[in-house]
Amino acid sequence: MVKLKGLFLLVPSIAIVVVELKYLILDNIANSDTVTLDANQYWALAIPVFIGTLITALLVSWVGYTMVITKDPIRMTYDSAYEEAAGEISSNENRIKKEN
Repeated sequence: MVKLKGLFLLVPSIAIVVVELKYLILDNIANSDTVTLDANQYWALAIPVFIGTLITALLVSWVGYTMVITKDPIRMTYDSAYEEAAGEISSNENRIKKEN
């Protein structure tokens, strides 16, 4: 379930960056009749907005990527944790005895 939630963050954030690049570069809104900005004003507004959106989308996609690649935690009972710790202690004791 965590991997699915991560994909819900990862895929849309990448799509947002691609769509924004399309509208910034290919469909240059500054050449439109409805916008009264000249080219310099358009780019002065578009570049900081794009950078802010890019940073936000990168953070969201990083969180999604991390959620996708992170393994699920191993659930341990008290008994299994105790047995594992006791096994590590005895193996360390055996190693120390062999060294001496």
